[in-house]
Amino acid sequence: MNASPESSRIFTPRQGKIPYLSIDLLERTGQVRTAVSLRQDADGAPVRLYWREGDDLEQVERATRIFTSQLGSDPGHIVMPHQEHTVNVRAVTEEDWGRSVDRSAFPATDGLITDIPDTVLMVYTADCLPLFFLDPVKKAIGLAHSGRKGTMGGIGPATVRAMEVAYGSRPEDILCAVGPSICGECYEVGDEIREQTERLWGGARADEVMTRVEGKWRLDLHRAAELTLLEAGLKREHVAVTDVCTRCCRDRLYSLRGDGRIVNQIASALRLLP
Repeated sequence: MNASPESSRIFTPRQGKIPYLSIDLLERTGQVRTAVSLRQDADGAPVRLYWREGDDLEQVERATRIFTSQLGSDPGHIVMPHQEHTVNVRAVTEEDWGRSVDRSAFPATDGLITDIPDTVLMVYTADCLPLFFLDPVKKAIGLAHSGRKGTMGGIGPATVRAMEVAYGSRPEDILCAVGPSICGECYEVGDEIREQTERLWGGARADEVMTRVEGKWRLDLHRAAELTLLEAGLKREHVAVTDVCTRCCRDRLYSLRGDGRIVNQIASALRLLP
């Protein structure tokens, strides 16, 4: 995949203390602000928005405030989950604001939804997909972390269903953007993943999302996520699929496979405007 953050057809680079990508499909509605963090700040220093045990929590909180303030939001309105590759989705209210950079308030949760204006939802990725949802009719949003397990398990459709139940959203009204992740050319997986995919989705569907290159299977998470979203009832023209690979662009984005280990992670933020 050759698109860089600067040449993407679905993202627009934005400048600031912490440069980021915004999502054209969603931003055009005027109802939300979106941000996907880049690897370096405006001074060329590493951006660290993901807190792990042993890290300086105050430093991460300061960076997170800078990042989200660029969306015009109150830093106290951020909500983020503790991601564990589940298909669990939680509805967020004002009582959840500020819970929290350490992610302890939302265990085993990989999707968040809300219809509360000025709420900022956040998830973290480093080759997995961030999925951004907006229902412009009901004025509700969702944000999900979708790795291989979550994508195959259906975190995207689960988020759509949660918005249907909580806010009366109709799938055909929902817009969704599939954010940067590792691409199908870079995501090498073993035979056991091919076998799991066949058991879960069947051979024909597995062939649609997997190819064999030089004796190794490659999994196209982008296409896999898109298929689940279309099956959930979203219109094709309402789904913007990333053209930026985290591993191909590891000089601009964090990548677990590109870096060989978790150095830090990409933060994706979605703010529902008042």
